[in-house]
Amino acid sequence: MKDTKPRHLTLVKKRNLEASVSIATEVLKQLAFQHTVLCLTCMPYRDPGDEVRVWERKQGSILLHVEAGYAIDPSTERYAKIGLPFGPKARLILAHLNLDGFCLDY
Repeated sequence: MKDTKPRHLTLVKKRNLEASVSIATEVLKQLAFQHTVLCLTCMPYRDPGDEVRVWERKQGSILLHVEAGYAIDPSTERYAKIGLPFGPKARLILAHLNLDGFCLDY
């Protein structure tokens, strides 16, 4: 005959079970969508250099094209070339700007 006494959960298993139930039953308050182009392609993660003015990435039929621009230099009050955005901060800012327009509140 098998042991019919109920088994007690260990502390770790209990925490895992509580976390699983919490995740599975949590009601979404805000749903965000990232555009397909930004999911399949990305900005440069290293500085491509000052001579590179265009960044293109292709994944399947998706194409991302970013061009470096110009900004007014406060010291000379003239337009100066600025390089391509790169690195984790540029990618996070782009994702944040993208998510601002694609959030649905419930």
